[in-house]
Amino acid sequence: MNKNKNKKIFFGKVLSIKNKKTIIVLVKILKKHYLYKKFFFKKKKILVHDEYEIAKLNNIVSFISCKPISKKKFWILKDIINNDTKSN
Repeated sequence: MNKNKNKKIFFGKVLSIKNKKTIIVLVKILKKHYLYKKFFFKKKKILVHDEYEIAKLNNIVSFISCKPISKKKFWILKDIINNDTKSN
């Protein structure tokens, strides 16, 4: 039986890589207002566990839910979608 069957996959942009084995990811969720039926974005910062520290700043990553790793970390890095790093 597939253990990842009921787990939700999210996508977001890496905001910070300052912590060891932890990245901060910004996730935008499209929602619809219940009364006015207007669409809007909700933003949330999520702490994601990055075991091998492969994510870089401004990368687009996907991550999946897991059992709690610490007080605020419930997510683990799945893979890097887009390397959006630009050199100046």
